[in-house]
Amino acid sequence: MYLISNDKKTSLGGADIYTAVRLPNGKWSEPVNIGAMLNSKYDEAAVRLSENDSILYFSSKGHKSMGGYDIFSAELMAGGQWSLPVNLGYPVNTPDDDLFYLPSTRTKSAFYSTIWKREQAVRISTRSFTWVQKKRSFSRRQQCW
Repeated sequence: MYLISNDKKTSLGGADIYTAVRLPNGKWSEPVNIGAMLNSKYDEAAVRLSENDSILYFSSKGHKSMGGYDIFSAELMAGGQWSLPVNLGYPVNTPDDDLFYLPSTRTKSAFYSTIWKREQAVRISTRSFTWVQKKRSFSRRQQCW
């Protein structure tokens, strides 16, 4: 299990990614900070594993973000270590807050949310895209608040 916490004693900065495992007795272990490879001195958020548990997606304000939270991925390598995080880049990431990335390998698409903050107004939009011949095409859903 992966989770986010801003425990002042174990955090590397702001909110960090932690992991916990289910023990043989069915209880969960104490959360452990996943480390400096994925956690930055800024906030991390919205952590999620891919369908086959080999890619960790998360949002971060660090790791060379375009601005606000950007969505990153890291691959599970041999030995159980995570690779360096990779920014998914434009057009997935924007200067605003991009969070809650939910990919589907079955449909070759993903959903995520972008939070725009402009002139004292906040708008949350759910966005989606589909991979087409290794290119991304976007369609914005009507669900905005």
